[in-house]
Amino acid sequence: GEVLAELQADGLAEDTIVFYYSDHGGVLPRSKRFLFEVGTHPPFAMRFPKKFQHLAPGAPGSRATELVNWVDLAPTGLSVAGVKAPDFFQGRAFAGPARAAAPAFTYSFRDRMDERYDLCRAVTDGRWRYIRNYRPDVATMQYVNYLWNQSSMKEWDRLHRAGKLNAIQASFFEPKPAEQLFDCTADPDNVRNLAGDPAHRATLEKMRAANRAHLLRTRDTGFMPEPILRDLAGKESPTIIGRNDQAYPLARILDVIDRLQLPASPAAADLKAALTDPLSSIRFWGALGALRAPKSAGEVAPLLKDPTGSVRIAAAYVTARHGNADAAWPVLGAALAADQRFELRLEALNYLTNLPNRPASLRPAIEAAAKVTAGGGENYVAW
Repeated sequence: GEVLAELQADGLAEDTIVFYYSDHGGVLPRSKRFLFEVGTHPPFAMRFPKKFQHLAPGAPGSRATELVNWVDLAPTGLSVAGVKAPDFFQGRAFAGPARAAAPAFTYSFRDRMDERYDLCRAVTDGRWRYIRNYRPDVATMQYVNYLWNQSSMKEWDRLHRAGKLNAIQASFFEPKPAEQLFDCTADPDNVRNLAGDPAHRATLEKMRAANRAHLLRTRDTGFMPEPILRDLAGKESPTIIGRNDQAYPLARILDVIDRLQLPASPAAADLKAALTDPLSSIRFWGALGALRAPKSAGEVAPLLKDPTGSVRIAAAYVTARHGNADAAWPVLGAALAADQRFELRLEALNYLTNLPNRPASLRPAIEAAAKVTAGGGENYVAW
């Protein structure tokens, strides 16, 4: 209101196009960093003065229902200014002379949240929302230092620990399904997962295909563990590795993950192939895939000595989950050493906090990790 009043006082109101929009929140759980409708559908309003009405995507007072993503703001701003957007820009102009047709889908992602690892991707057509959870073993409500500063999150956590939540409320603290499908018209809160409903099979497959196509089109680098990506990239941009199909055969990686995660249980041959693959990123996904195959402990054991750190600690995590924690603790403890890459220490701590009954022998390594000072003022390992 103050800004609009200032424009009016300066005589600029009728010469100014106003875009008004918000962040994705963060004060309430399920807003920022969550892929549900409430977390990815922030408000956005535009005002076009009379002299610029011809540039607007609709009449004054109307509501546009087309899909808009924040990546569209830059090309739209250039369009209303009469400037051609560079070819390398992402997004599309939704106003002005360069206005383009609305897309069929828009996409969202959830990755490392400060100190917490997750890997989820989402696609919506405006009504249907599909979420692909590539780390179904970790809860949606992982403890994040930033989020737990909020009173509402602390209260939700307190009620969970006290056993006072209903099944839907408690589910966010539990492992999540690999796929979720929500009808945002009938279920705007996104709590009724229709992914397993045969009546919605065609919609599920359409949204699943749209997600995969987007991952391949953008060369999404999230399917290579962060320490591996950093090691391969060296001093270059990780984007370069992401575009190298020999180092990062994304289509093959996605195929492996789907075979390990989407069936009721992974086929023994698929799991064995992943665990022994020459590519470290696929061995990593093979190790995590073994979580769903309790009898695979013997096949996972060799990975405890894998040459790649992310594979070793993933194997240690799975080994502990399968009941042989004594073999896992030394591997996870070694990953916390100060000479290890910070991303690897962060991965190891994420695994440890999702494992019960951590031994006292690990306490010195954990305390030492908490004292390491990272650059940039954000010490995710300590958090």
